[in-house]
Amino acid sequence: MTWRTYVALGDSLSAGKGDPDADGRTVGWAARMADVLTARTGEPCELTNLAADGATVTRVLHDQLPAIPASPPPDLVSVTVGMNDVRAPDFDQLTFASELKQLFEGLATYTPTRGVTSSSPPRSRTC
Repeated sequence: MTWRTYVALGDSLSAGKGDPDADGRTVGWAARMADVLTARTGEPCELTNLAADGATVTRVLHDQLPAIPASPPPDLVSVTVGMNDVRAPDFDQLTFASELKQLFEGLATYTPTRGVTSSSPPRSRTC
């Protein structure tokens, strides 16, 4: 399988804040992923990185999701978001959950025949 078009959504993790390459340029894990996919498949993986430092679920849902190129639809979409939400003094769990649900539903319209995966850190047994 090849991934020729890849769109990254999310916060600073995908945008690359604090992740310089050997020349000091900002990279981010999404660009590194595109490079790995290109190397492993032998096909160029074109990255459209819509991620932004400080992004919240609201910002990804309303600004980044609608900016995903519709044609051709991306082969791969990644999302890293949530840390800026849960750290906010006015964090509201119900709003966060509702917007996250909307985000995943929205992703399904761009990638209807592809899967969506997410991950979160394991729960600590000491907390």
